[in-house]
Amino acid sequence: MGGVRRRRKSSASSDELLANVRPLIEPKPRVAFARRKKPDGRLIIGVQISCVLIGVFQVYYTYYHFDHFHYHLTHFFAHHWDDHNAQHVLAHKLLKDRTNTSAAFHWFRKSADRGHPHSAYNLAAGHLSGYKTDVEKGEVRKLLKFAAKNGVEEAKTLLRELCREKPKHCDL
Repeated sequence: MGGVRRRRKSSASSDELLANVRPLIEPKPRVAFARRKKPDGRLIIGVQISCVLIGVFQVYYTYYHFDHFHYHLTHFFAHHWDDHNAQHVLAHKLLKDRTNTSAAFHWFRKSADRGHPHSAYNLAAGHLSGYKTDVEKGEVRKLLKFAAKNGVEEAKTLLRELCREKPKHCDL
């Protein structure tokens, strides 16, 4: 039996066959390996440490000196944002501390002008109590009526008892 069989040569060479097959096979995408990260410089480390220290100081300040912090926060909102609730709270703080009653009634006036009923009552009550305010003659009754109309019970009581029994006090 014998012999060795020889392969027949095809009409197309192997290079030609591979050239036809290669466009069908997509090339593998190149993967970018992560580069080794450089350590942060001294400037970046200094900025990070200072941010942490500032945060710790702010927590300490707001926790142990809350009244001082709250005063400045309400003053910011009252002055810069013209918020009538903040103006009312700021006036209460100033009146409670009795540090500057004229400033307290200034903030009550600004808040009452913006429609805060409790500030209107406090402004009228302060004027009736003898504090120096900028309430004009005949304005006390108007302030008390506004406050009473908006649900301030003390204003209703003051209108009923003081202004009916002693009308000259409300017309000051």
